[in-house]
Amino acid sequence: MEEEVVSMASSQQPWKEVIEREWKRRRGEDLREETLFPLATSPFGEEEIVAMTDVVLSGKLTLGMHVERAEKKLQKRSELLLRSW
Repeated sequence: MEEEVVSMASSQQPWKEVIEREWKRRRGEDLREETLFPLATSPFGEEEIVAMTDVVLSGKLTLGMHVERAEKKLQKRSELLLRSW
């Protein structure tokens, strides 16, 4: 079932383009305005915003495929670090 949801989400690319355009538009407005505290601006780019939106839309914030993928990456990096000791 999860694979079906993932394939449906990845096949519907127009929403990603809309999110990216809106993020760029809003980010452009932020960059044009004079900011008192530039460190308070968002460090995220379009790619991160789309990824976060994809996770929220999936409805699986804690047990979805992105978490599993991140856990596997963390496991691999941990194993590499332990081997280098």
